[in-house]
Amino acid sequence: MLSCVEPQNATMLKKSQCTTPLLQPSEKKALQEVPVSKPQFWRIFFILGRLLLLVLNFLRDIVLQGSEEGRAAKVREFLELLGGMWIKVGQIFAMRTDLFSLEFCRELAKLQDRAMIFSPQLSMEIIEAQLGTSIDEVFDDFELEPFAAASLSQVHKARRKQAGNWVVIKVQRPYAAEYFQYDFNLLNLAFNLLGQFKALQYLRLDEMLQEIQASMEEELDYRLEASNMLRLKQTLTDHGIYVPDVYLEFNTDRVLVMEFIDGVFVSDFNSVLRDDPKRVKHWLAENNIDPCKVAQELLQSAFRQLYEDLLFHGDLHSGNIILLRNSKLALIDFGSVGRLDPKFAAQYDQYFRAMAEGAFDKAAELLLLTMGQLPPIDLVKVKRRIVRVLNKQAARSMIKNLPYYEKSIGSSSAELGQIMAEFKIGVNWQYLRMRRTFDTLDQNISILNPGFDFVAEIQMYLEGKFRRMKCKQIQQPPDMMQRINDLYELLTPALTRRAFEFEGEVSLESRLAAMVLQSITLAMWLVLIFCFGIYLYQYHYSIVGNLHLTSNWFTHWLDSIPPIHPYAWYLLGSVMIVIIFRTSRFASSLLEPVVPLPRD
Repeated sequence: MLSCVEPQNATMLKKSQCTTPLLQPSEKKALQEVPVSKPQFWRIFFILGRLLLLVLNFLRDIVLQGSEEGRAAKVREFLELLGGMWIKVGQIFAMRTDLFSLEFCRELAKLQDRAMIFSPQLSMEIIEAQLGTSIDEVFDDFELEPFAAASLSQVHKARRKQAGNWVVIKVQRPYAAEYFQYDFNLLNLAFNLLGQFKALQYLRLDEMLQEIQASMEEELDYRLEASNMLRLKQTLTDHGIYVPDVYLEFNTDRVLVMEFIDGVFVSDFNSVLRDDPKRVKHWLAENNIDPCKVAQELLQSAFRQLYEDLLFHGDLHSGNIILLRNSKLALIDFGSVGRLDPKFAAQYDQYFRAMAEGAFDKAAELLLLTMGQLPPIDLVKVKRRIVRVLNKQAARSMIKNLPYYEKSIGSSSAELGQIMAEFKIGVNWQYLRMRRTFDTLDQNISILNPGFDFVAEIQMYLEGKFRRMKCKQIQQPPDMMQRINDLYELLTPALTRRAFEFEGEVSLESRLAAMVLQSITLAMWLVLIFCFGIYLYQYHYSIVGNLHLTSNWFTHWLDSIPPIHPYAWYLLGSVMIVIIFRTSRFASSLLEPVVPLPRD
């Protein structure tokens, strides 16, 4: 049975890009069928019983001086047993290196849904009910046995009528939404109880709940996943990464039909590499695949998704990455997609550049900016600690024989998280989502190229970004006003925080500084008005001509000013307006009552 056909649609994957099989059907793990039932009231006792058993095992492990990895493995197994929303809870805990050790977070990052299926006959009934027609009317061939599954869904292969291409039909497990609502209510109750303790408020448990709820609601509505696929297909095509076509005419909230990609998952590649490296070497040569090049393409694309597109695949584990011929890649499973606020992305981009340049003082300040609201702490002390960690990470990145995961951005995340926890700095969720992306990438790149040169990859990305920005500037004039505003948005919070700390000690100097800034603002308004008059005189004389300028020396002076291009006037005016408004706001902030910050 063919899995790849010559496409009738130009956007579909070509047969020449499909790989030969690496695993034989008999080698693939059999899927376990689990009966379907509504969530019962006694589920709470099942969860509490399992939780009590986990706590007892934990205590015994501590008494016996067991390893951190062992305890983390028990938590991972507990969450995998519960499935559904609890997998998402574990994945979010894995991001919190400010709460847990690096070993604990790495173990939780391995969380995978159990491969359990429900009745194929029931799956057919759901598909027909959702599509409003029989399967035979839409598909020529339908493989009754699912070829993959998770706790929320299972997938079947089928061939479309007339078009003849093979597709994947993703079907949501019955009562998945009901289980989520039941479990979420339990979690909400637990977090609300914990939130009553003031010592735990800096953990922002309410934000964690919102993150879990938003992620699960997105994953339970396949219409949102289809929308994510369409948006990321536009951006990832420019990266040279393939995204399957989605067939919107068959898309509902519980059924998603997309193009079948005939390639090899990185997860399968890794399992065969451990057991039979010779077979992998032959397969790579047969399909013209260079794992080092694949790792490079994957990381470069991740950088572009995060720092340029502001839209990124939120779950890049090895089961969502498919290897294609000629070192090409395809991504699947777009139920979890991250979006970045432009202001945050600009701040983090500056942090990233500062790291690449070795400007660790600047990088520390920018990292603190990305955290949002800061508690009343000594920023100088926190900054000093962060710089120490960044220096250590930079030193590790220069050691050639060190494993990739110890040299990447994620290698310093645990220590930085511990600093944030020590000073009770609430971590920005956008920052956590980005870090999870890098943590999962580390695992994949370690598989594909253990000797990856992370520093060289950062330099390559920055050079490529510079070229892309130049091309965009040629094709489309930049919005200078917006760019200047964005730059000032980066600088103003840092200056305001410095002023906040300074005024707590000497409010008189702050008032004097505010008076000076207000005087400068007034002077700049006068200069702006005068420049506007010169612009009108040079390019719109009919407007100023009505003023009857009779002073010979003044008109001679105006005539002696060489003509300035209108775009230069626009740029000058934009710069001055932004500076005037921001300086005025900064001066006002200096006069606000503040609380002195604690000192060493």
